[in-house]
Amino acid sequence: MGHSALGPSTLLSDLPISVHQIGLFISYDNATKQLDTVYDITPELAQAFLQRISSSGFDVRNASTIHRQGGLGLLVCFYDDLELLDATLAQVLLHQMIKCSHLRGFQAAVQKLKADLLGIATENRTLNETLGSLSDAVVGLTCSQLESLSPEAVHSAIATLNQVSGWAKSQVIILSAKYSAHEKVLSFYNVSQMGVLLAGVATQDFYSMDRKDLLQVLRSTISQHLSDLSPAQQQGVLSKKPYLVHTQISGTSYQIIPPSSHFGQMIEVGDTTSGIVEIQGTFFKEVSLFDLRRESQFNSSILKEKELRRSQALFLYELLSRTTERPEELLSAGQLIKGMTCSHIDHLSADSFLAHFQYFENNLSLLSLDQVTAEDWFCF
Repeated sequence: MGHSALGPSTLLSDLPISVHQIGLFISYDNATKQLDTVYDITPELAQAFLQRISSSGFDVRNASTIHRQGGLGLLVCFYDDLELLDATLAQVLLHQMIKCSHLRGFQAAVQKLKADLLGIATENRTLNETLGSLSDAVVGLTCSQLESLSPEAVHSAIATLNQVSGWAKSQVIILSAKYSAHEKVLSFYNVSQMGVLLAGVATQDFYSMDRKDLLQVLRSTISQHLSDLSPAQQQGVLSKKPYLVHTQISGTSYQIIPPSSHFGQMIEVGDTTSGIVEIQGTFFKEVSLFDLRRESQFNSSILKEKELRRSQALFLYELLSRTTERPEELLSAGQLIKGMTCSHIDHLSADSFLAHFQYFENNLSLLSLDQVTAEDWFCF
């Protein structure tokens, strides 16, 4: 009974399945797993299944039964028996409906059902009481409703809120402000719980964070959300007043970093790294060339997971090319290939160019028109 057997034009009456067999199927441990994969099911077929399941003795209105059995798979996306539905069952159904985003179509109907269930789940109860049990239907709450929430309620529901997709920027700002108000000063642990809501943290809250906590943020999985920050927020992470920092380049024990340096916030007195090397992904593109010059620990291997502006790639390629005579070390280092100039290409021998051609071929999308032209000229 996997998804291949249930096409959108299938009629339940066409299937040789008795009510007894439906009852046996829905009681199997892997029934929900199979029903979770019927991505192309239609409302008509889903409701026919729900009716047959109900006729088999499975109580589709019993919250504990649905929760214990693991839900109704994607059939829950078309649940239509809302008459006299209580708040508890509405919350269970909303929780099950997270999976409805996998459906191929019918999302407008799904959103309407979520809105109806949201109304039932919050009837005669405050949003502060129910927030954590509303699943991803919370994205349908208005800004006015979100403003009415207490910081304590947002803090308690953060495990749900941080996984919801589809938030508007205004909603994210409100929820982040509520969460930050509860925490007073954000720590690495607090920030690591925020998920998609990180984009709503105020710039001043980043300024107020401890430098060690910010460095942990850069090293952790939450850093994937840093690229969603506005330029002002990014500078809140990367900037602060001057600090003393140990330097391994000049041989001097300490030197003052000027206020314009973006990485004062990352640096603790006596640290041996500015934190630049810890920055991953798209966020690395915000690092200035001034700060790149100050970093002593760059090598080709640490650049593989970083996105580079072309100016950064040009600087780093030139810098690292002085430390290796093996072009493959540089060409295999993620986006560093952006920094290979036409002059670098011209100076390759024919044998070397052919030996490393795969790196150019595999990274055509990263190359500039000038680089591609230089390669074409070399080939001919």
